[in-house]
This record gives sequence, structure tokens and C-alpha cells, in this order.
Amino acid sequence: MRLIGTLLVICMVFAVMKLAVMALLIALGIRLLMATLKHPREALGFMLMLATMSLIEAHPWIALVGFSATAMVTAIGK
Repeated sequence: MRLIGTLLVICMVFAVMKLAVMALLIALGIRLLMATLKHPREALGFMLMLATMSLIEAHPWIALVGFSATAMVTAIGK
């Protein structure tokens, strides 16, 4: 019975951690939307950089195109 209680407590801790991570992701999404409205060029560059970083391991040549697009977006406004 003690093992079952311990496992139940661990499951509850993981559920609370999952809820906290989801709340932080929702807050990040809202903050990114606000940043897009205030500073669209910087927010677009940030989103392009995130997309490129997710591609770099699986598709390195496509990531080079993404880095070029990010550089162009940031250079247009200057």
C-alpha cells in the first residue's frame, strides 16, 4: 500500500508540473501575440529564428534558407 501511495503522489506531482508548463506556454503565446502587435518586424524575426532552429538538426540545408530569411527580415527594417 505504501508503494501505491508513493506512486500516486508522484503522479500528482507530474500532473501539477504539466499544468504549470501549459500555463507558461499559454502566457508565452499571449506575450508573443502582444509583441507581434507592438513590434511586428522583431516578432516575425523571432518566430523565423525559432522555426529555423527546429529545422537545423533534421534539414540543415533548409535551415540555411531559414537563416537567410531571418537575416533579410531583420535587415529590411534597418
